Amino acid sequence: MSRTSRLGFVAAAAALLLGLSAGPAAAQNGWFYNHVDIAGAGVHTCAQATCPALTVNGLGEQVSDFCWHVGQSLGGTVYWDLVYDWNTKFAGWTNEHWLTDESQAARCGDPNRYQMATADEGAGMHTCTKPICAVVGMAATHRVQVYCNIDGERMTNPNGELNSDWLLVYDTETGLAGWTNRGWVSYLPFLPGPC
Repeated sequence: MSRTSRLGFVAAAAALLLGLSAGPAAAQNGWFYNHVDIAGAGVHTCAQATCPALTVNGLGEQVSDFCWHVGQSLGGTVYWDLVYDWNTKFAGWTNEHWLTDESQAARCGDPNRYQMATADEGAGMHTCTKPICAVVGMAATHRVQVYCNIDGERMTNPNGELNSDWLLVYDTETGLAGWTNRGWVSYLPFLPGPC
């Protein structure tokens, strides 16, 4: 059973038990605003609670939610969403149990959802939009899915060009996500919108 149909089934069963009218569950299919549902929810470097938390959110804080990835089970769910924290400018993984809306239907890496590009040799995925930020992983020559961009520290690419556009990317080979400078990505059809 697909994730979306499973959500609809669960919602219908709950509605029947509560005596409500049964209807399909509303699923978010890609980028939307979500909110932290549990104070202290972390944005992690990978889809595991044991991975370093880049930031810890307060109850009700808004995040941009892009897609889901399977990870460690917490609170009864294995789905971790790739989110961007507006307050700290960090992006990473938050378990859906910690979010108000647990209906993200877009799978990270699905080529039908967001545009794909190729990371250049030596391209790193960083925890923030500065080259000195910790490297989450290397995306060198891998296919990456590109979600959005923000203005960050200017960086020189291998061709000697300066660029301040930083892209939130998901490495389809490693399952890691982070920021990489636009100058280190090839075959990007167009610059995506702001995060």
